[in-house]
Amino acid sequence: MTAGSDVAEGAVGEPGGERPPSPEAHESDVDRSGQVGAGNASLPAERSRWPWRSYRVSWRRPVALLLAVALVLVGLGTWFTLEAHSLRTGGPAANRALADPTATAEVTAQVTRAVQQIFSYSPERMGTTERDAAAVLRGPARESYDRLFGQVRRRAPEQRLTLTTRVVASAVRELTPKRATLLVFCDQEAVRGDTGTTSTAAAQLTITAEHHDNRWLIVDLAPR
Repeated sequence: MTAGSDVAEGAVGEPGGERPPSPEAHESDVDRSGQVGAGNASLPAERSRWPWRSYRVSWRRPVALLLAVALVLVGLGTWFTLEAHSLRTGGPAANRALADPTATAEVTAQVTRAVQQIFSYSPERMGTTERDAAAVLRGPARESYDRLFGQVRRRAPEQRLTLTTRVVASAVRELTPKRATLLVFCDQEAVRGDTGTTSTAAAQLTITAEHHDNRWLIVDLAPR
């Protein structure tokens, strides 16, 4: 409902009688040809299409809205600052991702390389992909991957599918000396040799990695 319609429907007359017509009412009743009353029929539709042309909107409303947005941004900034401080100083379980950029870069690089290797394959490189997966996957991650790759291998002779995966972004959500949780964003391109068709897709993975023998191994991965 526009400001103009509020006045037409809900206005209360002054105590002495009918409320005098406003200047806006005179202007809306006169069309460009100078005829009175010709513009009334199109006025509500006009204002419905262009709400910013309602002349009776108070200037106080946008000012109040801007003040509210500013308060929300100040509150969020304070929250993020406190969260970052608590992660840096939270005791033995503190998040090293914020305090140790070297360790963060190490786990990011190793997990990125592993994801691109195990989710990229071609009919000629099935064995290589399986060996890469065996080297970097453990526990539930290895079990779920083996089930998925078994389906791929069964369809490979017919579809001759080549999949290329590229990690475009990643973030370490939690990092301790022995465990890390990452959010990984990937772009994938699949080419079917039987039809010659190419398709692309985006994927998001939540990955848990554990540190063993001076390297990071993926123990859990789940699509988002």
